Amino acid sequence: MQWAVGQGRFFGRFSIARKTPARRFPTTALFKFKPLLLALAFSSPNIMSDVDNSMDVDNSKDVDISMKDQNSKDDEISKNDENSGDPTLPSPPSNESIDGYTDKDHRRMDELVAERLKKDDINDWHDRVSIADLTLVLSYVAHCDARLDTKYRDYNVAKQLLDSDTLLKSKVAEAWKAKEYCTVRKLDILRAPVSSTHITETQSNVLREALTSTYQGGAVEAFHKYLTENNTTFAEAKYYGKFCSIVQSSGTGKTRLMLELRKKGVCVLYMNIRSRGDTQGYPERDDIPANILTRPCVTEDEYRTRCYEFFAAVFKVLCTSMKDKELLSWCDNMCAIGNNDRDNFFADLDRECDNVKREAERNKCSSYKGIMRRYYQQMVGCFPKAKDDKPKVVIALDEAHVLHDKNGDPPFSPADVLLRTIKEYSENNTHAVWVVFASTTSKVAHFASPQALFNSARVSVKGQLLFPPFTQLGWNQNAPELEEVQPEEVAKVGHIIRYGHPLWVSLMGGDDSLTELLQLARQKLCGSDRFNPRNDHQALAVLAQRFGLDIAFGHRDAVRYGETLVASHLRVCIKTTEDRMWSYTTYPSEPILSCAAASLLHSGDTKDKNKLDVSLHSLESMVNDGVIDIGQIGEVVSRFLWLLAKDFYVRKPENGVGGYANPRFDQALQDCQLVPVVGFLEFVFGSRIWDTTPEAKSSDGRHTLRKKTGFGSSRLWLRRDAE
Repeated sequence: MQWAVGQGRFFGRFSIARKTPARRFPTTALFKFKPLLLALAFSSPNIMSDVDNSMDVDNSKDVDISMKDQNSKDDEISKNDENSGDPTLPSPPSNESIDGYTDKDHRRMDELVAERLKKDDINDWHDRVSIADLTLVLSYVAHCDARLDTKYRDYNVAKQLLDSDTLLKSKVAEAWKAKEYCTVRKLDILRAPVSSTHITETQSNVLREALTSTYQGGAVEAFHKYLTENNTTFAEAKYYGKFCSIVQSSGTGKTRLMLELRKKGVCVLYMNIRSRGDTQGYPERDDIPANILTRPCVTEDEYRTRCYEFFAAVFKVLCTSMKDKELLSWCDNMCAIGNNDRDNFFADLDRECDNVKREAERNKCSSYKGIMRRYYQQMVGCFPKAKDDKPKVVIALDEAHVLHDKNGDPPFSPADVLLRTIKEYSENNTHAVWVVFASTTSKVAHFASPQALFNSARVSVKGQLLFPPFTQLGWNQNAPELEEVQPEEVAKVGHIIRYGHPLWVSLMGGDDSLTELLQLARQKLCGSDRFNPRNDHQALAVLAQRFGLDIAFGHRDAVRYGETLVASHLRVCIKTTEDRMWSYTTYPSEPILSCAAASLLHSGDTKDKNKLDVSLHSLESMVNDGVIDIGQIGEVVSRFLWLLAKDFYVRKPENGVGGYANPRFDQALQDCQLVPVVGFLEFVFGSRIWDTTPEAKSSDGRHTLRKKTGFGSSRLWLRRDAE
């Protein structure tokens, strides 16, 4: 039996010799051992004996717990546990969210709902409305507002919500009667879930300062090379347009990468277009460009015109700015979040959009497309002529996944229209002017989907190509050199926090900030304020991070699970295949996040221990369905046995350093602490482990052995592939 453990850059392999050879058994046997695993928490001296006896049972049959059985077992778990509630269940809709739309926006969306109802021959409101009619009304309201959760566009999901909530039913009926649906749109229960978790005001200030700190790693150089190569190949092959994307999980440095690109002599225009409802993320939303690009439109033609106006205005204002100001200084100011030059630029942009519209109305011979192309040529003429393919201008749109929220009637994707607009000014041009979309979701430019699924199917038919996303933002950028690390510092928070996502180092402050940082890590890993182990994605995220689980490549749901975990649960995207059919994702070694995962599984009082039990039930169904890569001979079982044993060992009062109540940077967290090897083996195997070791049978002998063996620590299982 071999145990591979790691911390950041440090890898080790330990062999534990047993008198009898290890037996091989199906992975589903793990769930037969679940009571035994949980029994470790009570320090049974005969745990491994019980496990050995259990192995004699016929394990050739898979454990099959039906959903009915699963639900009945879940019902046994305390219903009063406030942390075990399912956040997907409806809550009273009386809590209305802050609305950012204007009255004109609401009237426009009300008209869209009315047109859909009329098209389906739905009569006006009457006293005896049916649940079917109300369901259609609710689904159409969801269709016409990009901020609302798209799942409610589905008739069955909308009906299920109405059936479970009489107050919502009356609100929909009242809105239908008045033909004004503003009050329905404001309901929090209908809002799309925001992937970013709560950033406190203090953390926002720290992140603002971190954007000006010394940049670590070589991602900027790699991204600059990526854009240069893209510009070279654009002229050689039939690419659709000069746009590409950065796809990676939250906290990996996407925003900083785009801002730092200016130091390579690139004019960077950074715009954050996150949704109105996402008020917790950082940097904050740039309202003017975000409103232009994400405000609902009735028709696709209307949105296309808006895209022409937007790019024409961008090119015109950029040209003016580059003529009137010192370019490098102006670029630095434009990349300084909160700088007045950014506010002035966006005000000019808003004004020029109106000017472009008036110009097109005055001169009927000039199309919006022609005006956009003219200002594009004027802008590129402001740059010194260069024969190389290095990027000159990058228009960076952060949080760009909102562009895929369909609106209008018939529904259309704003992203498709925007990309076609980019194609129209960039085709047959050698100028290195790029639009970069950044997001945690790979759908930002359809890069994780096959070309056949690209809504503009002509991309595939004509053989025009799309650039693969950039994912190589680096890892462990803040890790110290090996020779700088002292053994006594290895397990302390101030050391382990330097591995993994650079976000953790950016948020470092005093000891009082560590509690908030750990809570943020838990929230980002769950993609929610609370851990709900009944949610498959949350359970998979926490267990996969803690135990190094991989999604089975080729499974029908592999893309869905991979994309969701990257978008909302901090899983890292390694690369995307050339045909954009598959993405390789993983949870690399990251001690601080492993601690967050362990604390979620084992958190709180006695009834909270059910979180581990319910999580294993969720995992069981995924293992039986083939979602999880279990290894060639079910190696996943040994990961759970050893790491759970470690988790339970450090949670015994006499063995641990305490929980996470008052963490400090100069101390070890509970799940990072070093543990005595001898004590841990006694905890797992019982005292009989020394029966075959004569020199350790006596207490004095074991004391001597403890001195020789020392301490060990493990937080994440690392798979060692055969060389």
